[in-house]
Amino acid sequence: MCANAAVLAGTVATGWILSESGGVELPVNPPRATGAEFYWILVANNSRVLVSLVAGALTFGIYTSLVLMWNGYFLGVGLANLRRVAPELLPLAAPHVALEFTALLLGASAAWVLLGDCIGCLAYGRPMRLRGIAVAVGSGFFLLMAAAWFEVRLVDEDFSAWDILSR
Repeated sequence: MCANAAVLAGTVATGWILSESGGVELPVNPPRATGAEFYWILVANNSRVLVSLVAGALTFGIYTSLVLMWNGYFLGVGLANLRRVAPELLPLAAPHVALEFTALLLGASAAWVLLGDCIGCLAYGRPMRLRGIAVAVGSGFFLLMAAAWFEVRLVDEDFSAWDILSR
């Protein structure tokens, strides 16, 4: 978990620094959807990232590392651009960033545990410990759902939990 956190923090910082130096900017693509529709789009995209992190165990963690670095980098770029464009929204983005950061760490850590369990099972006949992996991935999924809610709130101040349920 600590190694994953170091990789993620380093790539977030790299994205922030490169964006601040004027080298990288996010394309301006306003959301095409709003409210509950935008929320479910975010949940679907974030879930794909979480599944990609865990599935990266099948590539001996190479794909997990790449997905973690890619998302960390663009998280840093997005935060730097938000600070430049609308600094008053940066404190509102903090809950989203903390939740998404934690969910990515849970997914990457679950991938490394899965990889270790697969190697242990194949090489030494040890049993798989899938319960912990399932708990980490499930917790990450719910954290991503909460992060999506905070992200939609940045765009749509009137968005509430009832909008999600009414869809």
